[in-house]
Amino acid sequence: MRFFPAAATSSARLVPFLPLRRNRYCIRPRTYGYNSGCCNGVVYDYRRSVCCRGVVRRRPTPRGYTSCCGTRTYNASSHVCCRDNVPRYKIYGSSTGCCGSRIYNYTSHGCCNGTLYERDDYICCRGQLRRKSFGSSTGCCGTSPVYTYNRRTHVCCNGVVRRRSYSWYTRCCNISAYDYRDSLCCKGSVRPRTYGRNSSCCGTQVYNYRTHRCCKETVLRRLYGSYTRCCGDKVMHGRYYSCCNGKVYRRSNQICCGRSDIRDRVFGSYSRCCRSAVYDYRKSVCCNGVLHCRPTGYRAYCCGSQLYNYSTEICCRDCPITIRSPAPDSLPAEAPAAAP
Repeated sequence: MRFFPAAATSSARLVPFLPLRRNRYCIRPRTYGYNSGCCNGVVYDYRRSVCCRGVVRRRPTPRGYTSCCGTRTYNASSHVCCRDNVPRYKIYGSSTGCCGSRIYNYTSHGCCNGTLYERDDYICCRGQLRRKSFGSSTGCCGTSPVYTYNRRTHVCCNGVVRRRSYSWYTRCCNISAYDYRDSLCCKGSVRPRTYGRNSSCCGTQVYNYRTHRCCKETVLRRLYGSYTRCCGDKVMHGRYYSCCNGKVYRRSNQICCGRSDIRDRVFGSYSRCCRSAVYDYRKSVCCNGVLHCRPTGYRAYCCGSQLYNYSTEICCRDCPITIRSPAPDSLPAEAPAAAP
């Protein structure tokens, strides 16, 4: 039993951990054949029932009640589910939307932080309503305060409105505007296209991406042409080698397991990794880091760290586990006070 001390008091009493409820994988029999489904670890027939938030609901007699709204079923073609988990009739047809617990026509209206507004007259900027001063060209800029601008004549650069000095070639670099035909934005700094269309950024410097590679903000020459790849701050021949967390290895006789473990391919091309171990995938199966012998007679599938037979079993991914706290009688008794 694990305990942790409570807030410092005059007593040295220990308090147990509170009950913890979590989900895990579990294997269940296919009670309803290939029509079996899982709902909170319970197998059900999905032709006759629906799983709504971990609760199995019988499909109502009227057809179409196949969607969930909270823990109840509803017909999504005729109703819409709003935040209060109460289905409401689609009085605006397919254009019906929810704004809180209210429904509205989203082709003519919008919902801004729970407030309905007319799309022709207002725009929602970060949860705040603003008038469309520039009609359909109105955009939002800034955070506090939020204001509007004309997107045809200006751009919003990191919360600052700048004029489109270069027409539609205007781009933002931090809070500055630049002409992207002549310049690049490298980590918030405007740099000239020294190599024309072949220019690219490597950190804050510009390089020719046709003749060089950028490896961890270091410019390196393409020693192996189109096969040049990065491995950390070095280049390698990508046709024969791969990278394992900054370490180069040869793919033909080695394999990268985990994040940085390079192992020999002891089973040749049949070698696979199960965490840091190498195994023959023809004879074994790795399930979430646990190795199993590959069974014969049926195709093996993984369910968490276990194997199961798909034809007779089903893998449930929402099985609850309850770790209960100890009963009061199991708590350690307090030491009697010392005699004065």
